[in-house]
Amino acid sequence: MTRSAFLGLFAAAFQPEPAKPVHACFTDAEIHLIRDFFRPGGGNPPPSAQNREPLTPALAKQIRRGGILPSNLALSSFPAALARQLPPPPKDYERVLFHRWVLLMHASSRLIVDVVELVHRPVQPD
Repeated sequence: MTRSAFLGLFAAAFQPEPAKPVHACFTDAEIHLIRDFFRPGGGNPPPSAQNREPLTPALAKQIRRGGILPSNLALSSFPAALARQLPPPPKDYERVLFHRWVLLMHASSRLIVDVVELVHRPVQPD
């Protein structure tokens, strides 16, 4: 075996494992705790109760899995009292509040990976 072949095998043996994909989402138990925390009369009104500013249609379409929020958009921090009841989000992800939603998003790209709607809007019949 040549020296370069040996060094190649040696280097390959010590390569770090590729990063495992992160499957970030809210569990059913987390959704239950989040909705219970913000339930009407629970003393913790959802952000929509304080923010009456309507969303533009373009922004409203981004509030979904796979949507990306603009970097200049102001988001509310996730309540510490609720965060203590939940497991920490995956590395590089954060939970934030925006209008009537709790979002789980990638911190740097602002890619939304999961959404919990706090205030259900009734579907308007045609």
